[in-house]
Amino acid sequence: MFRILLLKLIFSGIIVLFLPTLLSAHQSPDLKIIAIVLSKTCPLPDGPDMTIDSPDSIIKSVNNPDCPKHGDTQLVQTAIANHAKIQIKVGVEIKVRVDNQELKKKGLRKVYTIQARDTTRVLHDIDLGDPGLYQISVRVWDAKFKRILINTTAGDERYFFVASHQDVEVAKTQLASGVRVSGKNVISPLRFDPPDLRWESVQVLPKHALRGEKLKLRLNLMNAGGDIVRDILAKVQYYNVKQPMRKSVIA
Repeated sequence: MFRILLLKLIFSGIIVLFLPTLLSAHQSPDLKIIAIVLSKTCPLPDGPDMTIDSPDSIIKSVNNPDCPKHGDTQLVQTAIANHAKIQIKVGVEIKVRVDNQELKKKGLRKVYTIQARDTTRVLHDIDLGDPGLYQISVRVWDAKFKRILINTTAGDERYFFVASHQDVEVAKTQLASGVRVSGKNVISPLRFDPPDLRWESVQVLPKHALRGEKLKLRLNLMNAGGDIVRDILAKVQYYNVKQPMRKSVIA
């Protein structure tokens, strides 16, 4: 009899011990991350080949007061909804990643109590002292930050780019000269000496002709080099401007 009573007490103690965890597991489907809102956001790029860190986007963001800049403070707001009939105590984490590296000192971890069928809004300031591509996401944990209850859905993270002084200078150089940029280094285009032979003029006589009539072409090829050029081969094509893909070779 004593053993049966002892087993009942132990079993009851185990249930009481794991009751908060069981309740959290039951309540987690009732939680929802409504949104992540930023105080400073740049307009979305208006071209298929543009990104938020493309040279054109960087230059446009320099004079736009709505765009986040180096040294600014970004205010992040998220809302956690509790659809359950009882209040829930949770831990809210705002994760900050810059260039795929998590910056834990810039993030937030705080415990909140969300009333039944209520929404709690969380505000967090981020000092934009590090340039790069920022990613903001939210996690909701149990009150002891041991188990994740809900995470930001893939694709719902918020991104913004903070350009450094070097990024701005590289973007200006690329847009001004048309050079390509790889990472932070400017790659200058290949440069060649001007050709010795170049077409000086092309004349078509007469300018208008009917079907079956002959045309005369006068091509003036100029030798700008210092050597004599022999055995020159030229290829001449013509086409109707309304059908540019149907080219015919004349000579």
